[in-house]
Amino acid sequence: MVNLKTIFNYIPEIRKPDEKKLSFNVKAKWTLIVLVSFFVLANIPLFGLSENALAQFEFLAIILGTEFGSIISLGIGPIVMASIILQLLTGSKILNIDTTTSEGKKFFQGLQKIMVFFFIVFE
Repeated sequence: MVNLKTIFNYIPEIRKPDEKKLSFNVKAKWTLIVLVSFFVLANIPLFGLSENALAQFEFLAIILGTEFGSIISLGIGPIVMASIILQLLTGSKILNIDTTTSEGKKFFQGLQKIMVFFFIVFE
């Protein structure tokens, strides 16, 4: 079996931002931009999906707290699903990952990224 840590090295990672104080106006502007873009993307339906096709996912939409059939559900769905499943597996000790250490956190995050790619393909 391939060592997962070598695969984790090929997955891109975002570095921590530099510490700087932002003014209230800058924070308010970006908050407004994010809220408006979220509202717009949540109301753009996906091409080719009928209401009957989306009705079968109603129970899953309640669990995930999202509305399927919009552009926004394509982006956040795999991330939320991978995070929930990985936390359940770790919390029930099916996967023995120590998230209190930095090495354990890196392994958890790398495994979560791989699961996100899996759910992107199969969701």
